[in-house]
Amino acid sequence: MDGLYKGYILTKDKKAIEKFKGKTSKELKQLEDVENEPEYAGVLADDTILIDIDDEKQSEKMFAIVQDMEMCCKVTKTTRGMHFLFKNHQLKTNKTHTNLAIGLTADIKLGSKCSYERIKDGGKLHRVLWDIEPENGEVYQEVPKMFLPVKSDIQFSTLESGDGRNSALFGYILTLQRFKYTTDEIKDILRNINRYVLDEPMEDSELEVIIRDSAFQKPVFYEDKKFLHDVFAEYLRDTRKIIKINNQLHIYDDGVYRCGYQAIEKAMIEEIPTLVSARRKEVLQYLYLICEEKEIAPSRYIAFTNGILDIVTGDMQPHSADIVVTNMIPYDYKEDAYCQITDITLDKLSCNDKEIRAILEEAVGYCFFRENTIAGGKALILTGDKSNGKSTYLSMIIHALGTDNIAAMDLSELYDRLNTSMLLGKMAKVGDDMYDSVMSGNQRGIV
Repeated sequence: MDGLYKGYILTKDKKAIEKFKGKTSKELKQLEDVENEPEYAGVLADDTILIDIDDEKQSEKMFAIVQDMEMCCKVTKTTRGMHFLFKNHQLKTNKTHTNLAIGLTADIKLGSKCSYERIKDGGKLHRVLWDIEPENGEVYQEVPKMFLPVKSDIQFSTLESGDGRNSALFGYILTLQRFKYTTDEIKDILRNINRYVLDEPMEDSELEVIIRDSAFQKPVFYEDKKFLHDVFAEYLRDTRKIIKINNQLHIYDDGVYRCGYQAIEKAMIEEIPTLVSARRKEVLQYLYLICEEKEIAPSRYIAFTNGILDIVTGDMQPHSADIVVTNMIPYDYKEDAYCQITDITLDKLSCNDKEIRAILEEAVGYCFFRENTIAGGKALILTGDKSNGKSTYLSMIIHALGTDNIAAMDLSELYDRLNTSMLLGKMAKVGDDMYDSVMSGNQRGIV
């Protein structure tokens, strides 16, 4: 058994001659039971999809895609075309003479619908043209979205220059959008249609004009008067990069992920200004169900306004939604930056004591590192008489990190578990004068 079939049955004149529906793999025949028979078929496993292209020319075009992209699937030759077998967790029904997103026509059979593939007819095995190599760790892949069915009457395989293929490709963008293909997926599909399906491919420059960003309209969010909250939510998730972090919705904005429904509702209003509160709530609830939970990126990555610094390698890279960070330092990073006033001030605060100055600088570095694991998790407490620079130092830290990254709390408030929630997503807690009940003396601290 190779993972595509759950068993085998005997056939005659291309039809099953024994019952197989509802039978388990143990109840069906094994390969050794049928391989010497003149005809037999493989009963598709529940998660197998068979794409049957019954036209030799179209099947060759699809086979070229499979080969060039080195897809992990099985391809067999039939009398009139080819069979393409993948894994499937998307389609729920069989299809007859349906158009695939890639612009080819096929029949689709699903293992979940008790389907089978003829493997041997008239004493001859169907020739296997392409298959995986399990010994090299390959497994059958999920059927690519470009091979899924869509409702379209366009026959790309017969279009030629002068047949309106430019307008057909342009109009096809909207068709694919209705089937929830993303902009990047649509661009890839149209490029593959041009390269593999059209008999006379157009110049790449000509195609790029068709698939320019301005050609992509927003999906339709209403069906008659009914608001399609699910379609709108999926559109927001994909275009506005909405995810869950610690089970809370976050939206990507200016290089970082920001928490809170207000930012997401603002994005909704930007898309549909007339969207009422009840509809926005409906979308938020659906977003919570469909958005993926993601981990925050390692603390080695620090976001600045001009990019993301990797403190391990020292490299700067552009902001990216793939690097999940929730804090941004509100300044550009400059490797050789120097401020004489800051230098002089730190000397004054430390009374020109190099060891004390090193501790003050180290504390600032801890704040930039988005974890409290350094040195086992430390709190810096400043002690001394009045007017000796404690507030100045705290103000410098607040200014460097940005007020959005600071939690302003007294150390005594941390004893209340409800108050600790205010620390979530913050880079530092900065407290002013402490009460004597916490520490004796005139003290200020930073955690």
